[in-house]
Amino acid sequence: MDGWLRTGDVGHLDAEGFLTITDRIEGHHHHRRRKNVTPSEIENLLKFSPYISDAVVIGDQRRFLSCLVMIDHETVAQFAQERSVPFTNFASLCRAKEVQDLIWSEIERVNRQVARVETIKTFR
Repeated sequence: MDGWLRTGDVGHLDAEGFLTITDRIEGHHHHRRRKNVTPSEIENLLKFSPYISDAVVIGDQRRFLSCLVMIDHETVAQFAQERSVPFTNFASLCRAKEVQDLIWSEIERVNRQVARVETIKTFR
C-alpha cells in the first residue's frame, strides 16, 4: 500500500480531504522485543500542552515510538509572534526551528513522565 502509513487507527476522509481519526484498531502497540505500550495514555499527556491540539503515537512492531503532532495554531502562532519568529502560513510556522524546538520540549516533558520504553524518539 504505497503512500499509506499504517498507524492502527480508524478514521475517515471528509469531502475536503481532511483525515479524522475516530478510534484505534488495537488499544496498544507491541514493540519488537519489548513490552506493550498504550499510545492513548502518552497521547493524552501530550495533549495537556497548550501548544499541541492532537497527537498520534506510532510504534506497533517498530524499534521506537514516533509521534504525529498537530500544533494548536493560535497558541503556537502567538508564541512565534512574541519571539519574532518569521512565518507566512501554517506550514512555515510548523517548519520554524523555534516551533520544532518548542514541540520537542513538550515531548521531552512527557518523556520524563513515562517508562523508557514509552518515550518518543521522533516526531513530525
